[in-house]
Amino acid sequence: MAQKIFSGEIKNHLLLFISASSDQFKPVLDDYRVVAPEFKGKVLFIYIDIDNDDNLRILEFFGMKTEDCPGVRYISLGDDMTKYRPETADLSIDSVKGFVQSVLDGSIKPHLMTEEIPEDWDAKPVKVLVGKNFADVAK
Repeated sequence: MAQKIFSGEIKNHLLLFISASSDQFKPVLDDYRVVAPEFKGKVLFIYIDIDNDDNLRILEFFGMKTEDCPGVRYISLGDDMTKYRPETADLSIDSVKGFVQSVLDGSIKPHLMTEEIPEDWDAKPVKVLVGKNFADVAK
């Protein structure tokens, strides 16, 4: 299944990570299914059941833990596999729709899995660079 999804024509994917055994499963998935048709042909909507141990590696790939679920992440499978995280944990129809549209519009920045910038990052001759300060300092 993963091969079919990731090698398909649609390179933009929204992944919903959720426990199929949770009380939230049906209402959250129902809302997710309301939003999906609005982005047909542009974004592939997928849900990942976190109860399946095989799916935990996908969760980890997005820097998530089971405690973060239910939650969504967006990935663009272009040349650099860009990931996006919503600014809120809200999974309402309007929130999910707004998040996807913001990614497509380019009005939301990619999510970089990075550490916080240390307070003393530039106190010594060797500077400490993390994802959040790399572009500012290295360029």
